[in-house]
Amino acid sequence: MSKYKLEDITIGYNDGKKEAEYISNFHKYYYNYNNIYESILKKEKFLLLGRKGTGKSFLAEYIQKKAEFKENNYVKISDFKELKLKEFIYFKSEETSPNEFIAIWEWLILIEIALMIIEKEPIRFDFKFQIKLSKLKRFIKSNFKNLKLNTNDIVKTTKKASFKGGIFNSLTGSASISDESNKGSYLNYINDLKEVIFYLLKKSNMEYTLILDELDDKFKNDKNYKNIIISAIKIVDKLNMNFSKNKLKIKVIILLRSDIFSILNDSNLNKIKQDNSIEIEWGTSSRIRKYEPLMKMITNRIKNSIPELAKVAHNDIYDMFFKEKIQVGYNNGLSPEIFLLQRSFFRPRDIITYLKFIKEKYPNGHHFRNDYIIDLEIKYSEYFLDELRNELKGHLKDREIEEGFSLLRQFHKKHFSYEEIKQYYQKNKERYASLNLDLILKTFFKFGAIGNSWYVKGKDKYKYCYSYIDKRAEIDFSKDFTLHMGLNKVLKLD
Repeated sequence: MSKYKLEDITIGYNDGKKEAEYISNFHKYYYNYNNIYESILKKEKFLLLGRKGTGKSFLAEYIQKKAEFKENNYVKISDFKELKLKEFIYFKSEETSPNEFIAIWEWLILIEIALMIIEKEPIRFDFKFQIKLSKLKRFIKSNFKNLKLNTNDIVKTTKKASFKGGIFNSLTGSASISDESNKGSYLNYINDLKEVIFYLLKKSNMEYTLILDELDDKFKNDKNYKNIIISAIKIVDKLNMNFSKNKLKIKVIILLRSDIFSILNDSNLNKIKQDNSIEIEWGTSSRIRKYEPLMKMITNRIKNSIPELAKVAHNDIYDMFFKEKIQVGYNNGLSPEIFLLQRSFFRPRDIITYLKFIKEKYPNGHHFRNDYIIDLEIKYSEYFLDELRNELKGHLKDREIEEGFSLLRQFHKKHFSYEEIKQYYQKNKERYASLNLDLILKTFFKFGAIGNSWYVKGKDKYKYCYSYIDKRAEIDFSKDFTLHMGLNKVLKLD
């Protein structure tokens, strides 16, 4: 028996932001798979894509933490979770769709950068630099009343304010500092603000990174929302190119769910995806082994929790904490990595959540035993359904989501054909008043709640196709459907 207990190891949290908040040395537990950290910091990369729960926000926290150990390096994460994106409708311009929100995004980002410069630029003997910096600070304080602003504050003030152009124009030397009678919309002053910021950055020894997070928190599958996000991506692309052209040590990064990016439609987005994006993927192997990246992520956390294990190989740690096969009716049972990953979407949040449930209930256990894993499967399955509900929100109406899962629960089959479920649906149509069966099946397939399956005669086995394993997969109504294993317990199919 291992001398270590489950309570001795750090598994982490479901939410990367909370992990960064609650674990002071959280960066020790970050698993830099495929050098994703170095990749997103490349000059040309600014769009970080990934499914919900793949670790985008945790990577942002890691980037910010690593910057603390570097001289003259400042990373700010701007959180849009509390910002009501409907506020952007007020700023809709006359630009051709989907560019009508580019101006407000440029203003918002420039103000964020101005605040970073004001906070971090040291006092220096360059007189012109100090004059421009002090005037920038006065402009912010005069118009926003505060130097500690969040994105909500900036948007609300911009919506209400008539900006003091005298102070603003004085930043570029075109008006006296005392002439404050010239007031106008933020649109009148974007270029002046940009000119001052570029000057200060040109002279700066600092390296800045601004990360825009939680843009997808209030996701709605409508034209305005999509155009707001497209405008953000396009202006960040433009600004980063200007930063690079002027040799300024700054970049802006956007974090965005890949399912949302996939429904955006603009002629430039594919070029941006190919040249400027990084997507977090944790492996989509159809043949799962114990050295899958997600299992290495877990053993990396164990190694960094217990100093004596720091130099122990992944396989040895894995065998120490995952000793037993999981008995679920198979002849010889399933290896732990197969059991766990088959019930996941191949993302950190799923595996961390499952093992965290076990650790919390059995802190004195010495490894992740077969009976522990079986015992917590129902709790994990409930979590898994809730995650799917949250991910589907915006793509489907709430009632459609609930009726869709109700249909699967009441139909009560893990494997079924389109004709079978269609026949059941038509007989019980009154229960599902909001349901379009084909739409539900297509959407559930896209998000991995169901997949296709078919029998291969020559090899005497079944093959499976899930969208989270093969991103190019499209639903095939002529093949059978198979429910994702993570849903079996919560839908009472086991």
